[in-house]
This record gives sequence, C-alpha cells and structure tokens, in this order.
Amino acid sequence: MTVEGQRDGLLDTGSTPVYSTPMSNSFSEKRKYVILFIGAFLPLLFMSKNSPLYPFNDWYDINQFFTVGRGILHGKVPYVDLVDQKGPYLYLLGSVAYLFSHTGFLGWFILETVNLFIFSVFSEKILCLYFPEFKYSYWGIPVICSIIASCEGFQHGGSAEELSLGILSFALYSILKMLHDKHPMDFRLIIVNGVLAGIIFWTKFSMTGLFIVFFVFLVIYSEKKIRPVLLFPAGVLISTLPLLLYFGINGAIGDWLNIYLYENIFGYGKMQSRTVTEIFISVFKCLRSFLLLKGNIAVFILLLSSVCCILLPERITKMAVRERICIALMLLVSTMGVYAGGFDFGYYGMVLCVYLVFGLIPVLCTAVLIMRKLKPSPDKKNNEKKSVLLASALGIALNIAVLTAGYSISDNVYLLGEDASSMPQFIFADIIRQAPEDRRVVLNYGFLDCGVYTLLDQVPEMRYFASLNNKYEESLEIQSEYIREGIPDFVLTFYPTPADEKVMSDNPVLADCYHLVSFKVQYIEGGYSTFGLWEKN
Repeated sequence: MTVEGQRDGLLDTGSTPVYSTPMSNSFSEKRKYVILFIGAFLPLLFMSKNSPLYPFNDWYDINQFFTVGRGILHGKVPYVDLVDQKGPYLYLLGSVAYLFSHTGFLGWFILETVNLFIFSVFSEKILCLYFPEFKYSYWGIPVICSIIASCEGFQHGGSAEELSLGILSFALYSILKMLHDKHPMDFRLIIVNGVLAGIIFWTKFSMTGLFIVFFVFLVIYSEKKIRPVLLFPAGVLISTLPLLLYFGINGAIGDWLNIYLYENIFGYGKMQSRTVTEIFISVFKCLRSFLLLKGNIAVFILLLSSVCCILLPERITKMAVRERICIALMLLVSTMGVYAGGFDFGYYGMVLCVYLVFGLIPVLCTAVLIMRKLKPSPDKKNNEKKSVLLASALGIALNIAVLTAGYSISDNVYLLGEDASSMPQFIFADIIRQAPEDRRVVLNYGFLDCGVYTLLDQVPEMRYFASLNNKYEESLEIQSEYIREGIPDFVLTFYPTPADEKVMSDNPVLADCYHLVSFKVQYIEGGYSTFGLWEKN
C-alpha cells in the first residue's frame, strides 16, 4: 500500500509527523523491540505464578505437564509409563523447562516470556499491515499483554492455550500478509506453518481452528497450483514423524493415539452423544461463560472491537473483504474447536486472545481522526521530536495504568511474596525427605498433580501417578489398587473445602495400612481446599 494511496482515505493526516515514512532508523527498530519485550516480560513477572517472584506454581495442570516432561528425560514413555491426556509436544515443553530448573518454574517462565514476546512481535506486524505509517502503534501491544496476563483465562500461568499464542500469531500474520499483498506465500513459509500446525495439533488438537482456515485460504489462493497445497500437509508430517519414531521405537503408538485422540474426542467431550445443534448451543454457552467472567471484561471489549473491525468498510481499516472473511472464519472455527467438547474451563478461551490485536484497529482509526484535527508545526524536525516524546509519554502512562489495573484484578497475586514454608507442597516435601531414600515413593491420589513430585524432583513409579479428568472413576480404582498393594510409601489426598483431622482421616481405602501425618488448608482457585499426607504404617 503506497503513501499516496493512504492519503486518499482515512489516513490522510497532512504532514502530521506520526504518519511519516516507515521506520528505517535502526535505533527506532531496536527501541520498538525492547519495548515489546519489556511489555511481554513485566505482566508475566508480576502476574504469572511461574515468575521468580512467586514461591511456587501450585496449579495442578502445569505440575502434571512438568511431571510427565521430567519422566521423559528419565526414560519414561508418556501414555505407557505415565498417563495423562494432553499432547506429547506439551510434555516436551515440560522437558525443556526441566533443563532450566528441576524443582522450580524458571524454565516455564522463560518459555512464557519468549512465547508472549513472539506474540507481541507478530501482533505488531499485523498492525503494520493496516497502519504502516502509524509509527507508534506498537505501544498498544504491551497493553494486550497486560490484559492477557491479568484475565481469568490466564489462571495460574503456563497453560497450553497461553503457550500457543506465539505460534498462532505467526500463522495469523503469515496468511493475512499473503492476502493483503495479493502475492502467493513463499514455499518455505508454507512448510514452516505446516510444521507449526502439526506442533499445535500434537499439543492440543482443539486449538487448530486457525490452521484449518489457514489451509482453506491457502488452497483458494494457490492459483490452481498443487505444490503449495501439498507443502502444508508435508510440514504437518515433518512435525509428526519424530513422534511416530519415538512412540514406534517404544511400542507405544497405539497407547498414544488411543489416549490422546480417541479418548479425548469420544470420551472426554462426549461428542458422539450430541447433535450439531446441541454442540452449537454448548459452544455459545461456553463462550458466554468465558466472556462474562469478571476478570475478562477487557478481553470482552477487545474481542467486541475486533468484530467491529471486521465489519468496518475497507476505506476505514484498509482491510479487504477476503481478509475480513478470513479473520471472521478463524475466530469462529477457533471458538468451535475449543468449546465443542462442552467444557468451559477458563483457560480454554485464551486461544481467542490471538485475535485481540484487531481490537486495536478501531482505536487507531479514532486516533487517526483526532490527529487529522491537529495542526502540525512547520518545523518538521522539531515536530518529530515532540511526537516521539508525546507518543512515548502516552504509551508509558497507558501501559503503567493497564499493568496496575491488571495487577489489581489478577487472581494470582495473592501468592506473591507468600512464605514457601507455609504451603502444603513444601511442608509435605520436607516430611517425605526425612524418610530413607528407598521409602519415598509418592502417589497423588484422587486428584491432579499438586506439585509434590516437582519439589521432590521425583519421577512417579506408578502409571496413574495422579487422577484424570477423563475416566476419573476408572483411574481412581487403579490408584486404590496401588494402595491396597502397598506400593506407595506416601499418599497425597485432597478435600475440596476446609477440613479438620477427623474429616481428612476418614478414608476407608487408606485407613488400614496408612496413617495421616499432616494436613494443610490452602487457598487456590477462589476457595479453600485441604491437602493431606499419609504415610505407610
């Protein structure tokens, strides 16, 4: 899009300095990326439980990923030796995080920061597609990062949905640039996106809605050439081959596909028991539940603004019809993907945050209208300096305000500065460490991994090391059999409300051969729960 073309439309701002030629100064470019990195780092530093400022991430899910990832590095095979329902690439992230810290979450924090920075970079590039002359639009991206880190969907930090945002933003930019430039996508870029689509599929297949639409538009605009159409699935195959090789060598392909695909599709979400109409109604209810969470008001506003962006005419947003259709379909199919199973866990909606960048476009349109009313100084050099200072001051002030507001509503900050020794995970781990090394086998009984395996740097010896959301009763019975056989030396239990010793001791499976040695009431996920530690007699 040329500067002359823009002056024919809404972006005609005369000689207002904030709409000059695209940035070519290397210092300005470096400054932009520094701001984007800081804008990704600070919200996570203050609002993610993976942050070094927090004593521990007590979220069950991330500890479960971490435990399986640790097991991989110690020779355990997911789905065979350690059973969980997520995809293998998510456990690989757990293995990577383990290389940075065996008993803490520094590795997860690094992965989070890199992911959100990548998301910021490509979100900014998307803005530049439609506002190439607006030099300071990047100040809006850290605002989105603060909104993401403070919303209720973020929960504790480190969900698969959150860690997918970098990849999804890259793919979103790739397809929009192709449509915007009206130029076929580079073959190498198609392969890269295919590889990334495979990684997302084998992390959590419900998050692949964006890539489904990506492929459809790639086919439509392939100019009837077969090669680009074949390169994308070839990329998916490239990211699948290492998994086929790994699970094939370990004789676990059946276990992998059965637990990750079949049970998640036909067991967890019960897709086979509902009509299409029921699925659509369920998706609507789940989406409404996510958007109406009190901590998600800013997400709701930006998504609503994104819809407005799609509906605005091309002369305002510089967004062609094909691009708006692509975005709308991606948003629709992504929503269907994450909620078709009928569950409305808060973090599911985090996938939709990749589209928040479009919510800034109507805001920038408004800013353009305002700037058109301003009369620039005849001194262009002086005016440029003033615009830099003004944009920086406003950007810093806005981001501090949003970061502060986000911090005030974040559900995680109650744990900031908490004394680690008062948390049940640390109390129980200290007790277990006092036992002889050959008598420290732990079982997380009847609930998801609470983090004791993490603190002990322990690889579980039992296949069902923690419970599963899918087939809960079946996994509980298997765990009960472990206890009857006396395999674990220590057993962790859970009660969903505050409980005393009498209540915690009332467990018929454990009562005969184990005794309660400690219990602790802990605040988590909006309420108080009680955790217990049992030792074999």
